[in-house]
Amino acid sequence: MMWFIYLKVAVKTALSNIQECQRRGLNAKEYALNNFSWDAIAQQVIQAYQKIIAGVRSQESESRINGIDILRVKKLKILLQSAKCP
Repeated sequence: MMWFIYLKVAVKTALSNIQECQRRGLNAKEYALNNFSWDAIAQQVIQAYQKIIAGVRSQESESRINGIDILRVKKLKILLQSAKCP
């Protein structure tokens, strides 16, 4: 319950100083515009997709050894095992 007292003091202090309230308000507005506007969200989504694509590309390059695609070899092996001839 101690956190409530600290919050109460912080709010009283902030409200007692109009200039501090205005400064914090402007900072909060700038932060919101920089981090939560449609442009900011779109940029974050683009960056997320770029990271995903980069990860997929690196996995693809790691799966190739001397031009042989390991994943295709594994799939072929499974296919051959499932199609056992009598």
